[in-house]
Amino acid sequence: MGDQTKQRNLFMRRLSRLKFPGSAGNSGHNPVSFPAKLFLVFCLALLSTQGNSQITGALIDKETGGPIAFATLRLGNTQTGIISNIDGTFILPAQPNQDSLTISCLGYFPTKVSIASLHQDPFIKLTRRTIALQQVDVYPGENPALTLMQRVVDAAPRNNPQKSANYTCMVYHKMVFRLDTDHPLTERSDSLSQKLNQFSNERDLMLIESVSEKRHMAPDKDYERIISGRVSGFQNTGLSILPSQIQPFTFYSEKINLLNESYLNPVSATALEKYIFLLQDTIIDRQDTVYHLTFTPRKDSKVKGLSGFLHIDAASLALKNISATTPSGNTPMEVQINQNYAKLEGQQWFPSQLESTLSFNALSANQSLPFPLIATAKSMVSAVNLNPDLDPKDFTAITFEDQSGQDQTPLREFRYQPLSAKDSATYQFIDSIGQQHRLDKLMNLQKYLLKGYAPAGPFLVELKRLIGYTNFEGVKLGMGLYTNEQVFKDLSIGGFLTHSLKQYSNNYGGGLKWTLNENQETRLSLSYKKDLSTTGKFTFLEGPKKDISNLFKTLTASTMDRIEVWDADFHARLFKYLRARVFFNTTQRTPVVSYPFFIEGGAIDLPYSLDQGGINLRWNHNENLKKTVFGWMTEETNTPTVWFNFALGHHDHTTGNNNFQKYEGQVEQIISLTPSSKTTLRLTAGTIKGSVPNDQLYSYFGTFLPFSIEVPFMFATMAPNEFAADAFSLAFFRHQIPLRLNKPGSFKPNVILTTNAGWGNLSDASKKASIKTFNKGFYESGVYFSNLLSSLFIKYGFAVHYRYGPYQKDKTIDNFSFRLGLEFSL
Repeated sequence: MGDQTKQRNLFMRRLSRLKFPGSAGNSGHNPVSFPAKLFLVFCLALLSTQGNSQITGALIDKETGGPIAFATLRLGNTQTGIISNIDGTFILPAQPNQDSLTISCLGYFPTKVSIASLHQDPFIKLTRRTIALQQVDVYPGENPALTLMQRVVDAAPRNNPQKSANYTCMVYHKMVFRLDTDHPLTERSDSLSQKLNQFSNERDLMLIESVSEKRHMAPDKDYERIISGRVSGFQNTGLSILPSQIQPFTFYSEKINLLNESYLNPVSATALEKYIFLLQDTIIDRQDTVYHLTFTPRKDSKVKGLSGFLHIDAASLALKNISATTPSGNTPMEVQINQNYAKLEGQQWFPSQLESTLSFNALSANQSLPFPLIATAKSMVSAVNLNPDLDPKDFTAITFEDQSGQDQTPLREFRYQPLSAKDSATYQFIDSIGQQHRLDKLMNLQKYLLKGYAPAGPFLVELKRLIGYTNFEGVKLGMGLYTNEQVFKDLSIGGFLTHSLKQYSNNYGGGLKWTLNENQETRLSLSYKKDLSTTGKFTFLEGPKKDISNLFKTLTASTMDRIEVWDADFHARLFKYLRARVFFNTTQRTPVVSYPFFIEGGAIDLPYSLDQGGINLRWNHNENLKKTVFGWMTEETNTPTVWFNFALGHHDHTTGNNNFQKYEGQVEQIISLTPSSKTTLRLTAGTIKGSVPNDQLYSYFGTFLPFSIEVPFMFATMAPNEFAADAFSLAFFRHQIPLRLNKPGSFKPNVILTTNAGWGNLSDASKKASIKTFNKGFYESGVYFSNLLSSLFIKYGFAVHYRYGPYQKDKTIDNFSFRLGLEFSL
């Protein structure tokens, strides 16, 4: 017994130095703090006390000391073995009937150890190796792995809990950020590196915990809410949503979305032709047969793919484990995800443990970090109910909601292991910094910046009013100031004042915005302003995701009227997926220039009054909304988005019947013709019934300047107000093709092919004689090379467009438009 006790104590002492996900690297001479961090290890040690019935151990990376998940450990030369869990630990039977273990794992050299040696040293260190995957030609019918994967795909509907089961569950999330000071590629000996290394050994940069409740009703109704959260350094728990958003809950969808990038899932029908699958091993794990396969995208597949391995349960053909890594070089960030599934109630395979590791090696393609920044998120699933009492009426368009607040009680209840000494040190140290430097103000700042404001005590400064630019007004300087929730919780009151340096005009206005129901996005706005307004434009109701192209569009405005307007509008979300805006405004308009669409130039129109009222609608049947402290977020869907506008108006510009109606519609569909390409088709049309002043004709179709910024879904070679129409139809086609996929290097540009066509006409014969229209058809095509360069979260590109058809210009060069592309993305 004395020897067994000595062995257990030795095991626990050595496990105290093990660096679990989220702990800092340890060079060996700075031991990691001992206490509660060893909870998981202590459980394993307890198992070994039961008459020495089992042998416990752990697999770790020789260089970093981190655990190695889902490695295969075969007993001797047999097919019998086990698979390490997501923490790298494993348990052998007391009498394994073999004297050695052979360990294999993708990315590591195979290792063979004696079982007897585990009593003295339970750690098995594996050495990393760089795998150069060569092109492999595997033909249909000759690859057993391909046949097996076909069966896995066929069985996916019954094994995928998202499709085959209703369920509820609880998920505990934990995420840590740290500097990888032990990374072999960043060895440094300067004093700063030594201080960073010491800091990383004692604490992490940030620690986030949260508990979420998930509800699912097959096949497509979901709801998740964060019920508790804690973020080191912050009292505001808004960032606690982060670990739950890094990876999907299951690995059965056609595409896997990781941080705004979409990858073809290897466990999908399309992947059978786009991936190389190899059957590496067959393991008998506790009398269950498990297949071990590796996967990597074919070099000529032209898809955004993942590389890794998976374990398949032979009896059910269900996923048991999967480990997948994003290709290096696509972004400054690399992501590795691990998922473990367990069979519940003997019938349904269900996610048990999820782990994501984010490696930030650089700020951009040309800006490396002194040390890689590592973020590790682990999610543990519990309290699974496969027969919940659910009602379809309980599910809305809101699929995710942050209700974390300040209640930390559920955190203590659902932690799968107590906080380690390092975790406690992180909270204590970072919380003190947060209080000293008021980091919550930084969180508050970010929240308002995303909405276009900057907080200033009880006020919000409207950023777009500080400085702006249009081609007509030139540079605009000013100030917009509105009250925030410190004054009134649901009501904001304020105004703005701006000055145009080119037009020498002062513009001002004010109003109130009253939020009646935040969940239904119900709000009422009343406003007055004296300003300049772009002529000939038509707009549609925005969704929760703001379109940055609208900002670029306004830069090219070259014709504006002076306006004095009183406006009231009411906005709400109806019937889950329908957004509506009802409005009424009365305006005094004063044209200040002759409009470019006159054939031989025209006189400046007289001032007039205009009254309008109407409704704007937006519909997307599968739009999923996420409500966070930073505002509403949405995900791209495969269903069309439909817009419809209707307005009634009256003006006193001329004598006679001055009533009119406007009907405008738009539909947009995103189609994935291949796993990697994306095609967007947008159709827009409008018509005016009745007589309207010239500035109310449709004329803002183009954004041409000899050199400008790329604006999607506008004519690049048509100037603003070059043509006018009271009836029009437009078609915009964009086809995106990523280049150099699955190729080495960080240069991964996209080619976007565009073709735009439009038709516009005037029904009034007298206007048609003096106004240019495009009733013969306007056509242009172009090519846009995006992601040529990147810096932080901005991607730069270059585009060229060419105008052809009946309205082609005489000089060839005048038909070209050259454009700089700007995109904002992770």
